[in-house]
Amino acid sequence: MKEVKDFLKKKKDNEDQNETENSQRTAVWFLVAFAFFLLGLMIIARTGEHKPINNQLEKIRNANKNSNGISINELLRGVFSYQYVINVDDKIYTINGSMDDDKEKFTCTIGKKTDNYFRNMDGLYRLNNKKWVKSKECTNYHKFYNLVYIYALLESASLDHTSNIKGGGTETYLLISVNTINELIHNKETDFNDNPSTIKVTTDEGDVVRMIDYDLSSYCVLNKTCKKKLRINLQYGNIGDVDEIEDPLKK
Repeated sequence: MKEVKDFLKKKKDNEDQNETENSQRTAVWFLVAFAFFLLGLMIIARTGEHKPINNQLEKIRNANKNSNGISINELLRGVFSYQYVINVDDKIYTINGSMDDDKEKFTCTIGKKTDNYFRNMDGLYRLNNKKWVKSKECTNYHKFYNLVYIYALLESASLDHTSNIKGGGTETYLLISVNTINELIHNKETDFNDNPSTIKVTTDEGDVVRMIDYDLSSYCVLNKTCKKKLRINLQYGNIGDVDEIEDPLKK
């Protein structure tokens, strides 16, 4: 009888040990899989910043939704010309270009230096000694003129007030906290006790967005990316009607 009890006890101990080992292996594999999942998200987040915007817009392109009374649906079609002016402590970046769905060309001028850029489905290129080379954005604030992030910022901002423009159109004034901007733009949590940044959106008589003007001075000062001032002005034209952009990489 004692032998039977010893056998059963030993059998149970072995089963408990096997179960513990199986649980540990399961936990390890789960952590490994989760780590690869996080790595995948990080890679997507990093590479997505420089991809054509139409790759990023699938979830919102046909949203047909107003944010604080503002719709950017016409811009989401990805066919327009533009001028972006970024003022960082009176250092001026001027970006002029046009977008035609899956292609984009623009110039970026800083002081007396102007560079030519081209974007296609593969990424962003800069003209360097008559050759197109892979490149990064020409400013550190490119997310503020990326339509994906514009959509998110307008969604998260609070309405301050609106005013009518003589001859038609509307100016909408929005407020957004630095903490919210950091969460949307940088995917990080902050707890600043701050004055909000402002966004002014100008639409024409047909409610089409023609200009977005950011005052992000509090944002950049608190994040220590400027000393006192960051203003970004975005102007849009030829919406839905731009010349076809030829791919210079195929020449």
